[in-house]
Order: sequence, then structure tokens, then C-alpha cells
Amino acid sequence: MMQFVQVNRLELDELLELRRQEAEADLADQYVFIGIDANLKAIISYRVGKRDGENAKRVPSRSPRRIVNHP
Repeated sequence: MMQFVQVNRLELDELLELRRQEAEADLADQYVFIGIDANLKAIISYRVGKRDGENAKRVPSRSPRRIVNHP
């Protein structure tokens, strides 16, 4: 895990992983939410889960623990 990173601009993005053939809804489509340092292209934090508000909020809420400045 990266820690104590100087980040000038933090980008948040999501990627979709399709699993349409899974029988259970919990195992179907999953998203990867990522926080990326825009200059270094380093992943500062990430989360895999459903596309909902809780998962989307966790990426930026975990990033300050790894960043020393305020991007």
C-alpha cells in the first residue's frame, strides 16, 4: 500500500467488470472504483463492489490516510 504520497491532483474513476452469466445477483456486475494520482498515474486507493453510493464514497474517504498534502 502506498503511503505518504504527495498528490497534486487526485482523479476518481470506475471500471465495470461484466459477469452476466452468474446466477446470483451478488456475483453479477462488479465495479472497481479507483483513486489515481493524475501525474504519477499511481493508484492511491481502490474498492471492488456494486455501483452504489457506499462503495463510491469509500475511495475518496480512504485516500487522505495515504496522502500528506491536500490535492
